[in-house]
Order: sequence, then structure tokens, then C-alpha cells
Amino acid sequence: MLRAIDFFCGGGGMTNGLIQAGIDVIAGVDLDPEAKETYEINNSPAKFVNEDITKLPLEYFEKEFNVQRNDDEMIFVGC
Repeated sequence: MLRAIDFFCGGGGMTNGLIQAGIDVIAGVDLDPEAKETYEINNSPAKFVNEDITKLPLEYFEKEFNVQRNDDEMIFVGC
């Protein structure tokens, strides 16, 4: 099964579309804390990460979400 992390997720429109398409979205990342409530209401169980993406190393995602380098079933979405 494909898994995804949605960068610059905002309120989660892209995340919601991915979920409806059968993709397991494990997290959305956005700098705006005001997007959290909307994202979580509409996209459970995906986790909202309120951080600056430029300051999150790949190791963060490896540890928090069991994301592995070169995982051909993992997609990263940014819009």
C-alpha cells in the first residue's frame, strides 16, 4: 500500500484526496498552527506536524514515521 507525507499541507485538501484514493497518509507538515484543527478533523488518523519543513531532517521522518530511504511505496507531496 502506498503511504504519503503531505508537505505544506494547510488544512489538508490534498491529504483528503489522497486518503479518498486509498493512499495511507501518515502525516501533514505545515508551518501555520491555525491549520492544525481543520487538518486533524478532516484527515484522521494522519498526524499534523507544525514545523518548518526546512528545519526537519530526513532522520526525523525515519524516527517518527518509520520512513526509509529508497522506499518505493512512499510518496512525498508538496503543494
